[in-house]
Amino acid sequence: MKIGLMIRNLGERGGINVYTVNLIEKILKLDKSNEYVFIYNDKSLVGKYSKFKNVKEIAVESRFKLYWDQVVIPKIIKKEKIEVIFNPKLSIPLFTKAHKVLMIHGAEQFAVKSAFKWYDRIYVQIMMPIYARVADVVLTTTKTGIDDLAGYLKIPKDKFVFAYEGVHERFKVLNSNLLNEVKQKYNLPDKFILFIGGLTPLKNFGRVVKAFDIVSQKFDYKLVVVGFKRFKFENELKIAEGLKEKNKIVFPGFVPDEDLPAFYNLADLLVFPSLYEGFGLPVLEAMACGCPIVTTKTGCTKEVTGKAALLANPYDVKEIAEKMEEIRKNPEAMVKTVKDMWNNIKPRIIVTITGENINIASDIQKLQIAAQMEPDPLRRSALVEKIVNKLGIDTSTLPKALVTFFKEPSASFAYSLKSFLPSPVVLETASPATSNSL
Repeated sequence: MKIGLMIRNLGERGGINVYTVNLIEKILKLDKSNEYVFIYNDKSLVGKYSKFKNVKEIAVESRFKLYWDQVVIPKIIKKEKIEVIFNPKLSIPLFTKAHKVLMIHGAEQFAVKSAFKWYDRIYVQIMMPIYARVADVVLTTTKTGIDDLAGYLKIPKDKFVFAYEGVHERFKVLNSNLLNEVKQKYNLPDKFILFIGGLTPLKNFGRVVKAFDIVSQKFDYKLVVVGFKRFKFENELKIAEGLKEKNKIVFPGFVPDEDLPAFYNLADLLVFPSLYEGFGLPVLEAMACGCPIVTTKTGCTKEVTGKAALLANPYDVKEIAEKMEEIRKNPEAMVKTVKDMWNNIKPRIIVTITGENINIASDIQKLQIAAQMEPDPLRRSALVEKIVNKLGIDTSTLPKALVTFFKEPSASFAYSLKSFLPSPVVLETASPATSNSL
């Protein structure tokens, strides 16, 4: 099967890029049978995955994301005969016969509209319901996310599949020698509270600073901020500048992914009280490193962390501060709880990053195999049954339905705008035989 990945987000900052990179790494490690076409919006990326024989890389540059999604991608799908198209970031091509897998990581842009730019709000409110209805399957990261998104998008829950995000294997408890190297490299304080995330109202940085101001008057701690500037970051930074104890807030600058595990290991706790969190990769990374966590009551973090975190109302500065103080009063017990919870959920988290719910194309292949091996539909596995239901296949005529599914996919729309729009720029491509390793 030929699977297309729309990865114009590759290289961006933020959790979705981390998710995308991890997903690609695991898929290519585990799946040697399917063919992959990686489609970039940056020709400098061509060759990044050239060592994989089952990967072809294509780059088409365009400043206009909507044009790239809805005109460029369908032409590539048709030319390359792609059967399944997947985008890890919030869109799919509408005008294509390929089967479409839509990824929505969380409901932040519906739950906290004011935390996003006005034009992003308009785009999401109009386009996301359309994408969700056209998609064959909608992926998200938690059960809570399914409940929230189904309500916002007004589509049935049975169209969704969820899979917990995973963390890179580098996130773990580290030895003291490595920790000392990172501590000296960034001149980190002996005792600190860690904040990781974009400096934006959504991540609630302003209230984090105010809560830290309360805690710092009782405990001798500094706040280490590992983040980058995003929407309305000026307002968030003004709050930090206005504090009496602003000298206790440390900005180490850009921190590469390779050094992040040491930050979690060195920190006394992670504070991450987003106004809404669709998943919250930092809380999972902190758990893997044995770092205590204060996070938000809203969104999906309760499902992700279980008892490994203290939850606070993200709009209540006093409550955030109280939860931070609670950890500091009994840090050993909280560290033990985090490690115990991580050991319990680690197999589930690690597997599902490339498990049955993420790699839909691989699941379809499993369905093919199951159809050949199990002529009785009642004997198929629960996984196969799930996919059959998602795709609307009549189980009484499974082999015939599979032939129809793979060879005669129905068109998404009878009418296409492609003919009214200009052709994309010349493709920059790299096939396994011609691309050069970076």
